[in-house]
Amino acid sequence: MKAEVERRVGDTPAAPPGLAEELAEAFGLGTVTEAARPVVFTAMGRCWDITTDRGRWLAVTVYQWITNEQAEVGARLRDAATAAGLAAPVLARSPHGRLIESVRGESWRVHEWLEVGPSPVLPVAAELARRAGVVFGTLHGLAIASDEPIHGYLTYRRSFDEWQELLGRARAAGKPWAERLEALLPTFRELQAIELDVPGELMLCNRNLNPEHVRQGRDGDLVVMEWDFAGSLTPELELGSALMHWVSRPEVNTKGLRAFRDGYGGAREWPLVRGLRNYWWFDGRGVIPAAT
Repeated sequence: MKAEVERRVGDTPAAPPGLAEELAEAFGLGTVTEAARPVVFTAMGRCWDITTDRGRWLAVTVYQWITNEQAEVGARLRDAATAAGLAAPVLARSPHGRLIESVRGESWRVHEWLEVGPSPVLPVAAELARRAGVVFGTLHGLAIASDEPIHGYLTYRRSFDEWQELLGRARAAGKPWAERLEALLPTFRELQAIELDVPGELMLCNRNLNPEHVRQGRDGDLVVMEWDFAGSLTPELELGSALMHWVSRPEVNTKGLRAFRDGYGGAREWPLVRGLRNYWWFDGRGVIPAAT
């Protein structure tokens, strides 16, 4: 174990020379006083802990489609959420008033450093699931109307030709899942024929509030770290995603699921699924009555 710890310490990545100084200048953070430290690597890139004479900060790379305008949408929801009692980091604005700045060809955002614990580990405990339900219920209870269409990153579908091209690449690379992919292609074709049916009115939702995007706070509260994906959705659609990420992996977590619903119901009435007015969850074998 000691050898493994030493190996990992030795493999700790170092920030490219001058990056912390450029980020500090772009966002008006002050003078860098310590070497930047790596925090975590996400799908969007490496996050860096930066200390300056003005404080401590977390710098995060974001996808190119997350423009300053998109970040402002998230900031609007975040501000309303914190006013309603949810916990979230304080966003940093550059001297130009922007939340997103380009540094070395990448898009960055920065927020003030916040001492938090780890992300929830799946399967989540019932109490954490309940707190997640409270977070979603509080956000949906804000009911901030949105007339923008649902963003393409949620509605994009690969063409059948793209799936065929992926299958060809998988075969050429000898991937063990190529045969399984081929068997699923007819199902993908059928799914592509289904039109998106949006239940209810669109409102401003977080749209990416997964367990890896929250941290546990000092008193067990969940701190929502990610807001850049915010935009139009409905509570029903977001809850479908939330239940999958929070209480359905690696298998259906019945206790967590009911705790999630109870937490949500304490902040906002649980939405009813059209056609299943007395039911609220499909677990792969059937539906669970709302009264249970």
